[in-house]
Amino acid sequence: MLNGAFEATSLYSLGILEFPKNLEVIFMPAEVEFNDLGAKTKFKTTKYKIVDKRGRFFAVAKSPTGTYECWRVVGKDFAAKNK
Repeated sequence: MLNGAFEATSLYSLGILEFPKNLEVIFMPAEVEFNDLGAKTKFKTTKYKIVDKRGRFFAVAKSPTGTYECWRVVGKDFAAKNK
């Protein structure tokens, strides 16, 4: 009897099972770089929310150095993918 992980890998390689097409979106949100104006530094994070204000889309993250939020303008397509 084969190992369960090996059997699943074999089924994928034979084309019997398929990986989800949006696998990277499910497991790994896009990393976004923000400017922390209070600390005058930049930081990258995957913990953010998408906010729509009058047709413009923003990624909003908490600052790692303070209690305020950092906002970044993002495109319509990016917002739709990462909402």
